[in-house]
Formats: sequence, structure tokens, C-alpha cells
Amino acid sequence: MKHNALLTSLTLVGMSILLASCGQTPSKPNVKPREQIVSPRQEAAEKLPAPTEPEIEAMRQALTQAELALASGQDYHALSLVQTIQYSALNSNEQLRGTLLQAQLDSKFGSYSETIKRYQHLARQNLDMLGLTKADIEQRIYQQAVLYQDHSNIVRYGIKLLLDPKQDESQAERLMAVAVALNYLDTKQATEISQQVGKQAQTLLSSIAKSEVLNRRDLGASLCQAWGSSDPLRSTLEALCAPTTNRLANNKILVALPLSGRLKVAGEAILDGIIFSHLSSQNTTDLHIIDTQRNDDQSIFQRLQNGQYTGMIGPLEKSRVEAWQSLSSSTNARIVSLNTPEQSDTGFATQHFYQLALSPEAESTYLANTVFASGARRIMIIRPQSDWGARTLLALRNRWQDLGGTEVATATFRGQEDYESSLRVALGAADSAARRRTLGRLSGLSMHLQTRRREDIDAVIMLASTPEEARSIVPLLAFHFAEDLPVYTLSAANDLAHQVDHKDLDKVITVDINSLSPIPNEIPASAALARLVALGLDAYNLSQLANLEAPLSSLYRGETGLLWIDKQGFVQRQWKVLKYDRDQRKAL
Repeated sequence: MKHNALLTSLTLVGMSILLASCGQTPSKPNVKPREQIVSPRQEAAEKLPAPTEPEIEAMRQALTQAELALASGQDYHALSLVQTIQYSALNSNEQLRGTLLQAQLDSKFGSYSETIKRYQHLARQNLDMLGLTKADIEQRIYQQAVLYQDHSNIVRYGIKLLLDPKQDESQAERLMAVAVALNYLDTKQATEISQQVGKQAQTLLSSIAKSEVLNRRDLGASLCQAWGSSDPLRSTLEALCAPTTNRLANNKILVALPLSGRLKVAGEAILDGIIFSHLSSQNTTDLHIIDTQRNDDQSIFQRLQNGQYTGMIGPLEKSRVEAWQSLSSSTNARIVSLNTPEQSDTGFATQHFYQLALSPEAESTYLANTVFASGARRIMIIRPQSDWGARTLLALRNRWQDLGGTEVATATFRGQEDYESSLRVALGAADSAARRRTLGRLSGLSMHLQTRRREDIDAVIMLASTPEEARSIVPLLAFHFAEDLPVYTLSAANDLAHQVDHKDLDKVITVDINSLSPIPNEIPASAALARLVALGLDAYNLSQLANLEAPLSSLYRGETGLLWIDKQGFVQRQWKVLKYDRDQRKAL
């Protein structure tokens, strides 16, 4: 009897300890905003007495070990080591090393503002003992600004680096980044930046303001004109700005689209955009329209080869793009295709074949950049089990890995019946409920503990393929205690403004074209058709630009985003980033 009583008492003690350790967690964890969190080393510095000499020596060793750990890719080990260091107790050189180390760690773990503050502090110091120069630090600030899409700092530091006499092979890439960033600034912002930089940079930025470059749709061509007389940029501009040509004289465009069959609706939507843009521009271009469903590739290309047309817009069918790309070498006509081939690396690099497409893969890649720029490093992905879901997931994963982020969980669903179960497992709520049931079974008591989600997720990327999927999934995230996580989604989740009840998507961040009504006073039947109309508008306007042969010359503010053509002939796009806010989608 004594043994049984002792066993019973030990069991009760063990269960009480287990209950105390589990606790009753709230439905939503009370997490402080990042700016309100006090660093452990700051608290320690306030409370601890001055360190002794052995402690200071240990800090110096920790600093050296942290530098070695960071250099070998052991970021978390380096982070744990710097938490033990009181930098005020070290000498000035060691404090400089510590500031550089902390800046590097801040950049690794998504704290952009702290990274910039530390680098800007370093730029004001003598860095000889670090083996760095002020230009080296400004290069690091510029790289962080590009990564975090900080357009003001891209322009501010990019202009300085462009004027550096030690120019390298990345100069052209840097100039393109500055040109793209200028798209997001107005004249007032450009003037403010010019007041903070040297005289040469002021000259470049003032030339932009004087020529009203920032207000023009053909941003790249106007930048080429504004900067054309700049000696420091001359060699770079020669590679990025094609000389003016007269190829648009007697312009005749062949529009080849599917106007019958399975893709008839899509082809007609694109044609609407082309015709509207043509009529609005009031130029002398002649348009000739043919149906690709009733004409084969050879018959279409015979029209181009005999010199009857100066250019062509089409095809839309992905299966025909690669064939047309190979045939394009036999004609001098400029071709703006509306899709990309199945294998993008086809080995062709024709001078006048351009690939303009609204690819979900390209969109998911851009979304990954946007999420990373927000400071998120650990993501959960939600995607449908379909071919569309697999393609967008692959593109997203590839880009996220390149950026150095971590995918901590993936929720895959086949249909509406899978939404709840897949999210519950990915968020860890199922494991939390299982632990609660196990605890109740072992104790023999009725447990009233609250289920909770995993806490190692910074953001959710929802690859919803329809608005219905998105509007069903977002409330379930709140149901499983993830309403505090930022949610990002592709344009497929959006619908026309007059048809949408936004309450289920409130605070969701998305990418899309500039307007879901691209033709004024005309509302397309769906968001998908609106994007195709915008694609037609952009295709026509690109076909009218005088110079598409160089990247900067082709930089253009289109209806589907900011566009430019890279050296491989792909039309790159900067999407518009929007956030659902009650009854509106507001630009970020």
C-alpha cells in the first residue's frame, strides 16, 4: 500500500510539472513589434558592472570566433557569440570590427534599417585597419538597397558608384538598377537626393529634373538623352543606349493571334488592347490582322520574309514561340512574341525577336523578391496540387533558395476539402492538438489548453490559382492562429474591383498590373482578360519604340508594369505591389 501511495504521489507531481511546463497558451501569442524589443546585450550593458580583464579577453576571443563563424557560413553560431560581447569595453579598432560584424549579421537576418545605420556609421570612420574604403562600404549599402528595393538609396549610392573612376563589369547592371529605381521617384525626391551627393552626381540628377524624364513613359530613352553628354557614363551608355534609327518609317505591323478555337477569347482580349493603343496613338502605322488557327507558321513567315511587313506581334501559343524564334533569323522584321517557349534556353539569340509574356513563373519569382525585401527569411508556402501549382512552386523555390531564405513548411491541397487539414498540419496546429490529447490521456484529466501554431514562420506565400481559393484560405489562417503573419499572393487571387468583397483578403499583399481596367471607361469581363488587354497595349507600344536593341533604350512604363528588354530578348517586368485595405487595394 505504501508503494502504491508513493507511486500515485510521484505521478501527480510529475503531471503537475508537465502541466506547468505546458501552460495555457493564448489563442494569439502576444508578440512585441520588432522596434519595441530590447536587445539582450543592451539590457546586460545597463545592469552588469564593468567587465574584468579576463572577461574582456573572453569577449575579444568571442569577436574573433564570431568573425570566423560568419566567414564559414555559421550565421547562427556567430549571432550567439556576439550576444556575449559588451562593445563599449573594447578598444576603438575592436569596436569597428564589431560594428562591421553586426552589420553583416543584421543583413543576414533581415534587419535592413539596422544594417544601413551600421554601414553609414562605418562610412564616416577610418577603415584602414579593416582593409576597407568608404567606397567599399557604399557598395555594400547599395547592394542592400537593391536587395530590399529601397529605391531612394539605390539612386543615392548607385549614382556615387557610377561616378567612381574604378569602374568594373557590373557598371551596366548598376546603371540599369538606378534607372529602374528612378521610376519610383518624383522630381522632389530626386532633388532631395541631389542635395546629399557630390557635384558630379548633382549634375546627373539635375539633368533628369530639367528634362522632365521622371514624367515620361519612355523612361529609358529619355534617360539616354539626359545623360548622353556625361563623360563618366559615356562608355556605359554606349552599351545600354542604342543610336536613334529610322526603322519606324512606313511601319507595317502584322498581328498574328488565335481568333478562333480554344484561345479565341484570349486572342480577342489582346487584340482589343492592340487596337485601342493604335487608335489612341494616332500614328501612321498600318495593322494587318490574321488568325493563327487558320494559318500555318510557314505561310505567316512568308509575309515577313518578302519585306511586306516591318514587324509582327505574336504568337500567343507557347508551342509556336520556339518555332517562330528559329524562323526569325530569316527576316529583318521586329517580332514581339506574347509568350515564351517551354525551354527558355533554346540557344537562339536573334537580334529582333522579343519575348513579352505574363508568365506565372516570372510573377512568382518577383513575388519571392518582394517577400525577401520585406525582411522575411522563413516562409510557409500554400499551393494547389496541379500543374500550375507545381510550375509556380518550382520558380518560387528556386528564387527563394538563391536569395538565401528558408522554406519551413508547405501546405498542398487538391481541393476545397483539403484546405483546413493541409493548413493545420503545415502550421503545426495538428501536432499541438496531439500533444494536448496525449497529456489528457496520461493524466486522466480533461485538458482545456489552447492549441497553438508553430512560431518559426516570418511570412506566408499563398499560390492561390483562383480568387475563390484565396478567399477561402485566408480566414483559415486566422482560425489556426496565423492572422498575425503577413500573407503574399499572386495576381491570380485578384478580381475586378467592382466584383470583389475585400474583407476576407484584408491586409493581404499581392502583385498585379497597374489597373484592372486598362482601357478607360471599359470594364473587362474578368481580371484575367483585363491583364490580356493590358498585354496587348504593351505589345503595341513596345513595337512602336524606335530603339529596342539595348536595355536602357527599351525601359518603358507599360500597363503591365515597368518593362525593359534584356540582352537575351526577354522583356523583364517590375510588377506593381498592392495591399488589400478594407474596400481598396493600395499601392505599396
